[in-house]
Amino acid sequence: AEIGRFSSVPIRAQLPSAARSVALGGNYGCAILEQPQDNQGNGLIWCWGENDFGQHGIGNNYAIEIETLGSTTITRRADGTLWGWGLARSGHLGTGFYSGAPHYDNDAQVEPLRVGICQGRGNCTGDLPVIESIFTDSSKVCARTQAKQFYCWGGNNRSNELGRCVDNCHSGRTDNTKVPDFVLSAEDQVPQTGEEIAGSYGVGCIRRADGTVV
Repeated sequence: AEIGRFSSVPIRAQLPSAARSVALGGNYGCAILEQPQDNQGNGLIWCWGENDFGQHGIGNNYAIEIETLGSTTITRRADGTLWGWGLARSGHLGTGFYSGAPHYDNDAQVEPLRVGICQGRGNCTGDLPVIESIFTDSSKVCARTQAKQFYCWGGNNRSNELGRCVDNCHSGRTDNTKVPDFVLSAEDQVPQTGEEIAGSYGVGCIRRADGTVV
């Protein structure tokens, strides 16, 4: 729980078991615990702090990787599927809607939704390939597949930070996207491959296997 004040020294979080990973969002935090685990080896997720958009989720949720952006929580399970909950704005959940999640007020989605499975308006991608890692910054979410290709979704801020616009970049293709889409190579307009992805508001970079960065 929040302590209601700032601290200049570290304060130990009161978790029920050791944490294997931690992620911090806008005024809230989540950790994946070492124990308990489900039958796939996913650890129980434990969250604290603000929960005004359902960013803590509901019930017992398990994962092996967790990332946050603002008031949205994105997780990866051991089977390579992605699940999200919290604030649905700007397409951050990757489930086919920008906001107004069904049956909840204030754009809040408290029950986990599977990323890439359309839950709302617009075109949907169906099942994503098996995902090996996820990345978030203040505006977008990206995922790396076993084939080392990248999907991104969420805020694009008219700057093509999602890497989908190769030419004619004022055609509207730089809008936010509410479902995962490939990051394209500028050289041949095929899905970009690489070892890792990084970014911040308005920009994204990929490190390739040969050590170059694009």
